Amino acid sequence: MSSDGTQYIQEFLDARASTLVQSLHTIDAYQRDLLQAAQFCAGLNQSLCDSTSSLLTTFLADLRDQEWAPSTIQRKRAALSGFFRFLQRKGYRMDNPMEGLRSMKTPRALPKVLSEAAVEKLFAAAREDDSPRGVRLSAILELLYATGLRASECVELSVRAYDVQDASLRVLGKGRKERLLPVGPYAADALARYMHCRQSFVAGRHSQDFLFPSRGRSGHLTRVRLFQLIRKTAEEAGLTASVISPHSLRHAFATHLLQHGADLRTIQELLGHAHMATTEIYTHLDRDDLIDLVRQHHPLAGLNLG
Repeated sequence: MSSDGTQYIQEFLDARASTLVQSLHTIDAYQRDLLQAAQFCAGLNQSLCDSTSSLLTTFLADLRDQEWAPSTIQRKRAALSGFFRFLQRKGYRMDNPMEGLRSMKTPRALPKVLSEAAVEKLFAAAREDDSPRGVRLSAILELLYATGLRASECVELSVRAYDVQDASLRVLGKGRKERLLPVGPYAADALARYMHCRQSFVAGRHSQDFLFPSRGRSGHLTRVRLFQLIRKTAEEAGLTASVISPHSLRHAFATHLLQHGADLRTIQELLGHAHMATTEIYTHLDRDDLIDLVRQHHPLAGLNLG
């Protein structure tokens, strides 16, 4: 079904409106949701109508990476589920790629915590590529892990946001709230290497101002492209690529700081959270993490914990 999906989206919405299944408010929201999904697929050179379960899983994971509200993500899931049921019922496609996709079990689902060893494996794989693109990716990975930046904050950074002398980064986050972040020595070194080849990514005046410029329409590297690059590097590192994203590095940043003794208030400031309750979800450690910690540090480390 080689189409960007626009005509089928409209047909689906018209059918919903005509049968009064949902309010006009919900239908308007569904339209925005489906067009957003179609745009995401187009960014990967694919069509929403032809999308697979894997592609839709990637789209939903990207929404979580952007920290959309769980209730909003659930609505977008509902829009997609209804849309593909409609396509299947009308005979436009034989299957429903939304079938079998697990719903969010908790209102604040978090990615699995990456171990420090896993982070190093990811970085090592990126360093294998010494081309300008590899040097850029290494700089981005180091920066994400060193500062806890959101993916959107990272790709939209101004080149003037980074102060080389102070090794600090001025970030404009959600709600246009500005915060100043320290950049560690590893990230600073990676950025220094990258700055030597940054100009090769500049394409015209519209991209000149970005720290990570691109020849694309936005003028900077996009979130979708960054997501792709990190997943590809994770595969090369022998890691489970499906659980690794820009947001999993942000989560690792917060979790590893906590494990090494940082306090929640500091992490709240670094992450740019308006409320402490949001930061507290980053204290999550699953059962395996807790068992590992006890085995390493408890005096009775030889105890069989099951």
